[in-house]
Amino acid sequence: MKNIIVGNGINIEFGGARYLNSGIINRLLNNLQTKDYSDIFAQKITSKELLVVFKGLHNELVDILNGKHNDYCQTAEEKSTLERVKKQYPKISSISDIGMEDYFFILMLFHYRYNDPPDMVQATFDGLCYLFFDAIYDEGRIQKIHELVNASTKEKLHHLFDQFDTIFTVNYDCNVEMIAEKPIYYLHGDFNTLHDQYNPGSLLGRMYFERGTQNPVTEKTKHIYCNGIMGFSGSFKEKIMDIFENGQFGVEQLLQKINTGLSSVDEEKLEEMRILQDDKLRFAYDLIQTKKNHTDLYFHQYPSNIFKNISGEMSIVGLSPNNDEHIWKMLQKNTRLQRIIYYYKSEQDKLSVEDLYREMDIITIPVEMFWKTGNI
Repeated sequence: MKNIIVGNGINIEFGGARYLNSGIINRLLNNLQTKDYSDIFAQKITSKELLVVFKGLHNELVDILNGKHNDYCQTAEEKSTLERVKKQYPKISSISDIGMEDYFFILMLFHYRYNDPPDMVQATFDGLCYLFFDAIYDEGRIQKIHELVNASTKEKLHHLFDQFDTIFTVNYDCNVEMIAEKPIYYLHGDFNTLHDQYNPGSLLGRMYFERGTQNPVTEKTKHIYCNGIMGFSGSFKEKIMDIFENGQFGVEQLLQKINTGLSSVDEEKLEEMRILQDDKLRFAYDLIQTKKNHTDLYFHQYPSNIFKNISGEMSIVGLSPNNDEHIWKMLQKNTRLQRIIYYYKSEQDKLSVEDLYREMDIITIPVEMFWKTGNI
């Protein structure tokens, strides 16, 4: 089989600098000066205050570079990320020089520094996701990049994508799907799919609906509440994928029990969950009750299992070797792959791939061969 995974490079190639990291950061800053996010943040903080917070994260980076956060990392991955950040950014780095994923890392260290409670950590993480989703979405322009591709190039790309049995992307936009004119797999979610929490057609969304939780989604804000995955590390993104996968497995197991009849012990456990003053247990109880009443509802599934089990040949386009390490590790562990081709944008990307993943024996080809010729 022939497979391909496409990253943000396609948006940059045809959409231009607006979709570079710096373009997205600058758009976020402009949004905070021109847009009203008070409804998104439940009237608890103004856009002006959000701008101060975001600029504060940039200032926090200076403290990180000065070694003031060295004692706050809790895992080996966090420590290695800290060392990478300290090497990557000079102290004079501008606010738009900082990678989106690294802003999440800076935020995490800030919370560690002040030992903030989990609910605050989750709230600020979600808020940062909302701001980034809105900036990436670019008032819907990102969904129309495919319209900027001239007819000749689009035809070549369509022919190229048609040669692949499966197409994956880590992007949230629909441009690859529109050019390929066939379904693709969104590894990290997409702008057109609501997060389960806000989708009453999912098990989780139905539970929130039956709890009486107000759904904040409007036609103009659907992209902000999409099921896209963000975070500072690949392992975090993979963890989110696994949570939904494991949740699905648990729900299927529960459905089997429901169909055969819950035992008296199971019923007693459920009653304990209902009456105990524990938010996590109450959440689990409500989810179980929702499943009992709506056996046809499930969790959304990210296509990580499909990706892990591909075989044959994998082409990689527009994906940095320094980001989304979980993607690279999945490829690394896949013994069914016979050939991996990496189309590189810069000589540095080529060298990084050959250094970081030298045991994978990856074939490297300039990405211009992909975009301009339509040949693989």
